[in-house]
Amino acid sequence: MKREHIQATFFVLGEQVKQYPEMINRMSEEGHVIGNHSFNHNYKELYQAFPIFWNQIKETEEEIREITGVRPQLVRAPGGTAGHFDHTYFTLLKQGGYIVTDWNVDSGDSKRRGVPAADILREATANMKSNSIVLLMHDGSGHGETVKALPDIIAKYRAHGYQFASLSPDMAPVQFKVTAKAESLHRSAPDANWVRSHISMNTALFEQGLPLMLEVGPIELR
Repeated sequence: MKREHIQATFFVLGEQVKQYPEMINRMSEEGHVIGNHSFNHNYKELYQAFPIFWNQIKETEEEIREITGVRPQLVRAPGGTAGHFDHTYFTLLKQGGYIVTDWNVDSGDSKRRGVPAADILREATANMKSNSIVLLMHDGSGHGETVKALPDIIAKYRAHGYQFASLSPDMAPVQFKVTAKAESLHRSAPDANWVRSHISMNTALFEQGLPLMLEVGPIELR
């Protein structure tokens, strides 16, 4: 991407931020946007109850801030929001100043380990009809074929007149609709006291990376 002068959005896990701080710093220095992808990607934990999801977002946020000086507003739910997020997740994250984003084109590189580069290229470029495309791809171990496919993906999109940009809070996010499956989980929403203690904050401090403030007074959330 550096060679092609392209900035992407990397949604990172907190546990990997701790393990590879130099990589996170490089992403930031090269102009990429860093988003929050939870701490451990554990579906059973994250989608058991909203406070668990929230705590993982806050923990990851703090790890990112310590390296980059920025608190990311963008959040991508592990596995996407479909089937996982009910209205409580969407509402409280928005109230907390976060922007949840999904995707509208999937490269298919996470279907199994070692998906061939040719398959990734085909899936990633199969639907170039939309004016705005948010393409889902994965990095990390087991995704070497994704790296191989990337130059051809870039070339094909450019040949069709597309320009590349990282996501930003100013863009209208791609979000999946709440599904019956998610609603059928019947998770209890946090009570009003929990919401008042954790969610009402000064979101203007995201970009500066400063400690966030509760309305009742200055407290750094971790």
